[in-house]
Amino acid sequence: MTSWINGKKHAPSSDAAAYAEWKEDNCLVQSWLLNSMTKPVRALFEHGDTAFDIWEAARKTYTVTQNSSWLFQLRRQSILTCQNDESVKVFYEKLHAVWQKIDCMHPHEFNRILALCPVSPSLEAYVMVMEEDTRQSPILGRGSMALKVDPARQ
Repeated sequence: MTSWINGKKHAPSSDAAAYAEWKEDNCLVQSWLLNSMTKPVRALFEHGDTAFDIWEAARKTYTVTQNSSWLFQLRRQSILTCQNDESVKVFYEKLHAVWQKIDCMHPHEFNRILALCPVSPSLEAYVMVMEEDTRQSPILGRGSMALKVDPARQ
């Protein structure tokens, strides 16, 4: 179905036998695209004639060519993210969400890193901490809050 959004699936002439099938398939892909958008966003693109037109309009609208300020903001957010009174799990999920946004901005670098080390060191550390947390929870009588990082000790 990618041929519908990359412009390779062209409409046959309206009097061709294949036109009815093409039109039906085009409407299906258009509905997939539009139904994946929120209502305010959908209103911007719902008048496209083809699935390709909708895709291109959305791509041009939301493609950021210079994202250095966004990248700076994400890196700053990753540095300022604190555990506070949250469990290790919640803290890791917040931090990991920021890391994923940063990784999406540099997919080639991220893929190169994955090729070197198939399992992320941060993921390994998280798994080890969660295993220890699970082990200590029954002993200490606490739910997944047993391990906390004390910022004063760092």
